[in-house]
Amino acid sequence: MKSKQKSNIFLFGFISLLTDISSRMILSVLPLFLIFLGTKGIFIGVMEGVSDFAAAVLKTFFGWLSDRYGKRKWFIIIGYIFSNVVKPLYALVNSWQGVMLIRVGDRIGNGIRKSSRDALLSESARKAHMGRTFGFVKGMDKIGASIGTLIALLFVLYSHSTDFRLLFWLAAVPGIGGSLLTFLLNEPEKKTLSPRKRIGYKFDLKGIDWRFKFFITAVFIYAIANFSYMFFLLKAKEMIGWGGAKGNTPEVIAKTIFVYLIFNISYSLFSFISGKLADTIGRWQIFLIGEIAFAIMALGFTLFKGMMWAWLLIIIYGFTQSGVMAVGKSLVAELTPKDKRGIGMGFYNTMNDIGKFLASPIAGSIWISNMGSNGPFYLASILSLISAAIISFTFLKGRYNHSATN
Repeated sequence: MKSKQKSNIFLFGFISLLTDISSRMILSVLPLFLIFLGTKGIFIGVMEGVSDFAAAVLKTFFGWLSDRYGKRKWFIIIGYIFSNVVKPLYALVNSWQGVMLIRVGDRIGNGIRKSSRDALLSESARKAHMGRTFGFVKGMDKIGASIGTLIALLFVLYSHSTDFRLLFWLAAVPGIGGSLLTFLLNEPEKKTLSPRKRIGYKFDLKGIDWRFKFFITAVFIYAIANFSYMFFLLKAKEMIGWGGAKGNTPEVIAKTIFVYLIFNISYSLFSFISGKLADTIGRWQIFLIGEIAFAIMALGFTLFKGMMWAWLLIIIYGFTQSGVMAVGKSLVAELTPKDKRGIGMGFYNTMNDIGKFLASPIAGSIWISNMGSNGPFYLASILSLISAAIISFTFLKGRYNHSATN
């Protein structure tokens, strides 16, 4: 069984890699495609908020359902197939409303699979290696993101086009490949999941470590700070001064995509490192460092201008995401028993997405207010520090001992 569990970890890595190649071929140019369609910043925020909410309402339910029936694999398969069939349909739309409809469909697929995937991944990992397991999969995910972004960059450079419809169709190829790999996943032994008679129809967090609730509160607050990557990308573009009177020429688009490529490379490299450090130094400590670094980085976007600062801050942005997003799920696995792992991951993912549902519309509204593009980043810095304070209180009060839990 150990070999099957280990194969799950590597399979999830390559599933994530192929799926994110597909996703980032699209998402790296999506904010620019929206501008091409004449979309205003507020509507980008609304679109991201609605799509995150669509995923949020599903993640806890499907996580609980996988606990209830003792099955993870088919929720994962259905979720990946649904997303990877929907995503290329961006090529058919001509308005931001159409883009939002496809984005919501993609996120529904994510909502169906995400909590079951995280639960199955945690059940396939050794407890002492939980951080590096999630770090490995997140790292592979971001390698895929880097490859997908590079493909998009090469497409723009060689096609000299600001219309990305052919690129959206091409994105279907790696997405289908990732979907097919999900059929090779192995369900854990029945004893690692709760029998139906124990789970029943209860939909609660009873029996879960008290620190989990405080942790989820901190995650929710941080999620409001961590608005869509599109705003970071557009802010970097503004800092560097690309576009301006020229608008979105192929040269400007290519440079902006290159900044996004730097972010994904940073995210990928630091995910592997953060996962290993979480298992040695401590998971909540790495999570806390990521949040504090995020607050500093967000403030930096308001203080500096120029290409060097934009690239440096984007690299730090990748580091912060690896410290929080890659390590956060290993903390959930640590704080929840196996018979509640699906619903625990579900609550984590749902609260994260509800926070993002609020974050992007708030960021978009502030962006077009008198505060301008700096406003969302001031708010992000403050909220991230509040979340960090809750994390510190929770784990220090609980006398968290990382070595004892492993």
